Amino acid sequence: MFTLFRLLEFSFSSIVWGVILSAVCVFLLHLIISGLWNKAEYTPLTFLSGFVLFIALTFNIALIFGGMKVKSLVDDVQASAETVVNTVVKPRGEMIEAGTEEVTKRIGDEYPIVAPYLESAKVDASSIEKLPETIGNSVRSSINSFILRRVLWSLGFLVVCAIVAVKSVNTAGSTRGYSRHNRASGHRTSGHFSRTGNRRISRRR
Repeated sequence: MFTLFRLLEFSFSSIVWGVILSAVCVFLLHLIISGLWNKAEYTPLTFLSGFVLFIALTFNIALIFGGMKVKSLVDDVQASAETVVNTVVKPRGEMIEAGTEEVTKRIGDEYPIVAPYLESAKVDASSIEKLPETIGNSVRSSINSFILRRVLWSLGFLVVCAIVAVKSVNTAGSTRGYSRHNRASGHRTSGHFSRTGNRRISRRR
């Protein structure tokens, strides 16, 4: 949980994007409900589901953008790892296990926001020379998995809250949107035929 809040702190613009996109999603849900029923009344459960959806989407979307921001640092992380390998690990003649530990520790100190992904990444290099590339690929894969989980959580909240909102709306005395359209079309059609019939009768007379 600390990692999540540190990620939000790292990229405040991610929170702004989360709020904006979440508000858009909630507004679209409102439009869908308004299109389905005429004069539908929102219940407290409807408002609660909308609020929960807004908070959940804001949090997850902000983390998605934050993860994308961290992902943009992977190339710098890989370059730093290569520098550590060339200036520290190789001169010492360290083995791959000790070299990996040394590089990840220094990268974590230089890029604290990347440290959690280094811990969860599977760094398994076959040689010291390939260690920087392996670290970069491992961190990139770890971030991609994190973003995917956030996307799935967002979709899950969106589906569940949308279903709850639609089911909780008070539709007593309201009509479906397509019914209003069909009735309006029927009135226009019947009126057209009525006027046409009257004109024909007048011509016969």
